[in-house]
Amino acid sequence: MKKWIKRVILIAVDLALAAVLSYVRYRSLSAEIAEMSIFHALSDGFFVIGFFNLGFGALVKISSTGFFDIFGFAFKSFLNFFIPRSVLDENKGGYYEYKVKKAEKRKETMFFRDMLIAGVCLMILGIVCNLLVYR
Repeated sequence: MKKWIKRVILIAVDLALAAVLSYVRYRSLSAEIAEMSIFHALSDGFFVIGFFNLGFGALVKISSTGFFDIFGFAFKSFLNFFIPRSVLDENKGGYYEYKVKKAEKRKETMFFRDMLIAGVCLMILGIVCNLLVYR
């Protein structure tokens, strides 16, 4: 899939989630601050979805380095303990052999950059909406 299609889908999903979150937040605000509540709700929606994008993008980047390989190895070892000859038969070695095989299969992902950029942009939109609330 082309990169721009992935980016468009990411932005569309992020904006849809921010709109849903803003709508729920707008409906929950009291009627006393109704004239300011739309920017308040948009601020919350953009900022929360942007924050989740930043966090998930950072986790994707960290996982692409092999940081979480130990957890996969531990889970497969745990399964092999209870169900002998199930998952680890192809991994007759220890953790080092498992990590080398995973590194051979791993490919570098650039999707995390798109998530980080989208997260920062959404957080900036949230801050701008928040400034409009408290102007």
